[in-house]
Amino acid sequence: MKKIFFTILLLFLVSINTKAVPNPIMVYSAEVIMNELYFNDQGEWTMELLIWFPDFVPLSDTVIKQVTISSNLGQADLIHFSVTSPLTYLLITKDSLTSPLFINPEEDIISIVTTADSYEELGQYLGQWSFCNTFFQFGTSEPENSIQEIPTGNSVSLTDDHSYYYLDKSPTLGVPNDTVGGLGWIHGKMYDYLGNIFTSGHFKIRPNLPYYVQFNDDSTYSSLIPANNLICYCINYFTDTVNSRYIECDNFYPNLEPGMTSTIDIHLKDHSLVVGLKELASTEVKRILVAPNPFSTEVQIFVELNSPVRNSDLIIFDSFGKQLMQIKLPDETTYKISVPGEKLGKPGTYFYRIMQKKRLIASGKLLHI
Repeated sequence: MKKIFFTILLLFLVSINTKAVPNPIMVYSAEVIMNELYFNDQGEWTMELLIWFPDFVPLSDTVIKQVTISSNLGQADLIHFSVTSPLTYLLITKDSLTSPLFINPEEDIISIVTTADSYEELGQYLGQWSFCNTFFQFGTSEPENSIQEIPTGNSVSLTDDHSYYYLDKSPTLGVPNDTVGGLGWIHGKMYDYLGNIFTSGHFKIRPNLPYYVQFNDDSTYSSLIPANNLICYCINYFTDTVNSRYIECDNFYPNLEPGMTSTIDIHLKDHSLVVGLKELASTEVKRILVAPNPFSTEVQIFVELNSPVRNSDLIIFDSFGKQLMQIKLPDETTYKISVPGEKLGKPGTYFYRIMQKKRLIASGKLLHI
């Protein structure tokens, strides 16, 4: 398997109504999304459509005027459908359309455009609009495709939050998707920007799923993720059980099929997250302000804490990790540090940390121009 390039667009492609809708009115309409796609041994396709009605749109078959499904070889309209609830799953084949539509199981581009009545939040009718709710490209011709191949017996399914597609070896046509048959393992070592290996920490590779990174006795990590080849350029780091932030990493492609394992070393780029450093709880730091930033002659770092942090230092280093300065800080709740640009050297990107021994209090970036 390999990959998909996919985007779900809630874009207004064409306005059929000539009446102008002033900004910033939000437009709501029924959405028709490709939720799952399956090919049998003969290459014939079955598609599961998810039809969703927002709260502000009347639940009626007459709201949706037309659903057009396109592939590289043509397009056709859906002949008939009915809605019974705000969330309806509808199975269709080529016989469900005004003319047979061929979808190449090896490589294709699929789009779905819905023309429907649209409304604003208070229920006011705004006319008919056309929306493209699905744009899905798969095959080997584009390296960016997160699904490059659909093995026989597998379907392509959409995650619950509609963020991307994955391969599923246990299709669930006609009912909500699950991820039981759509997961694989990635395994390897996780490095900080200095090349140190993480052996603990709370990380997620795909933040929309409940699978955390596990660290093993041999200093490797393992994680379940959806089976696809969707590029990963950052991972999720949890500072506690609730709060998290994205950590940039070197780009990698999982290249997973369901049930398989891919060996991938992850190299994090964030200079504030280093092996052996412990972050100070965010409740202890009241405010950090850096100004001006970018700067040319001098930058000032204003620090405000909820309680004094004793024996702390300001450390500044360049983009290669070389330490340039270390300044002893006062044991106070509020203070200001001035850093002359001439002490940093030539213009560029620099990083600072406020440390209490191996405890990270705050960190950030300085732009010297």
